[in-house]
Amino acid sequence: MNEDPVGSLQIHKLQLQQVEAALTADPENAELLKLKEDLQEVITLTSQLVKAHTEEQEKKQSGKKKDEASGSGVGVKKDWKVGDRCLAVWSQDGLYYDATLPAFGHG
Repeated sequence: MNEDPVGSLQIHKLQLQQVEAALTADPENAELLKLKEDLQEVITLTSQLVKAHTEEQEKKQSGKKKDEASGSGVGVKKDWKVGDRCLAVWSQDGLYYDATLPAFGHG
């Protein structure tokens, strides 16, 4: 499906409103009743698609942020030593900066 699911959902909801308006004039019209039922099903399915798409995007963003935070070596063990270059979070702004591992307790 090449369409935007959110846009499709809005269109289907508008179509349902139009069918419901037509049903006020002819509440026993079998074709309109069937169309209403079909549109309700399409809206339900499209809503599920939008939700799944949104969750997938959030998962990708979450994974991307984790990758950025941990560097490109995700899942790779690193034996760190004094003087190694890395990224570190500065507590005052929560952003990552280039850093060098210091020699703690040696001074």
